[in-house]
Amino acid sequence: MVALGDSSDSDFEELVAARWDSWARLATLLAGGPQDAEDFLQSAMVAVYAKWPRVRRADRPDAYIVKVLVNTIVSARRRAAVGQAKLKVVGSAQPWTDTTDDDVDRLDLWAQVRQLPPRQRAVLVLRYYEDMTVRETADLLGCSEGTVKSQSSDALRTLGRSGVRLSSGEEREPGT
Repeated sequence: MVALGDSSDSDFEELVAARWDSWARLATLLAGGPQDAEDFLQSAMVAVYAKWPRVRRADRPDAYIVKVLVNTIVSARRRAAVGQAKLKVVGSAQPWTDTTDDDVDRLDLWAQVRQLPPRQRAVLVLRYYEDMTVRETADLLGCSEGTVKSQSSDALRTLGRSGVRLSSGEEREPGT
């Protein structure tokens, strides 16, 4: 890691070193792939470093950094989508059949999740991958709990229409 400035930055460097892999996984899921994830993560770190004296004093600096990362990705994806035609997610003409190959199921699910709008994808990743509550997700995204519930419901409905079947372990009431 590149030295950032003076010795007072060591706590920033330590936090980044300790949490980088976790943030990179989250960025990859939110961005839809590893290609842009690193750029988004680095942009978020630049923004956080600019405000580090204030962030360092926060009760949960890690939560603040995750919020900056999520907002960076969602905002960039929203801006990129402006002016582009929305893709309609079309389900397979053939009914879904059960398969024992979990990797194929995960790839199919991931392909469908990547097609969701940025906010819906962020809600699903935070709620089901990061295992956050509705309230935590709403706080992180800066929206109401109702918005989290409706975005989650819309995303799950879209995935269901596209032929993706969630196992009972992945389904849970959007309000819990």
